[in-house]
Amino acid sequence: MIVDSRTEPAPRPRATLALALLFGLAASEAQAGIAFVKNIGTATGNNASSISITLAAGVSVAAGNSIIVSFVGEDLSGTYTASDSAGNTYSQNASGARAGTVRAVILSAHNVKALASGNTITVTFPSAASTKFAVTADEFLGLARVTPGTGAAPSRTRG
Repeated sequence: MIVDSRTEPAPRPRATLALALLFGLAASEAQAGIAFVKNIGTATGNNASSISITLAAGVSVAAGNSIIVSFVGEDLSGTYTASDSAGNTYSQNASGARAGTVRAVILSAHNVKALASGNTITVTFPSAASTKFAVTADEFLGLARVTPGTGAAPSRTRG
């Protein structure tokens, strides 16, 4: 069989490349799988500058996982922060607004210390006289950032 490399690649290298990509992707997906674990809780309120989610009986967050907190409320400029009973550090990852109407803010904590039933996650935000808002928190597996200095991801637990 004669193959003109200017018009069509040879079949064997193409098949080898396809298999290498297939097996390579399968291995990386097994190592770097991201999974939604569960909703930790949701809360709504109005006329305040903070809101807390208390983990219900039977709800916990495994050490090493990630917590993603989503806040939606009136479009108010200012600082949005989150904290929890275990002292985990939250970062603001995104904030978007429809000017003058609504703002959504995403905060996250990675490689967290465990949270147990009865623990709280509190979101603090700017307030206004007629503010209405909602917050939800979700646990994820596989989002943990790389451990500084090691190049390795922290241990992850599903639960």
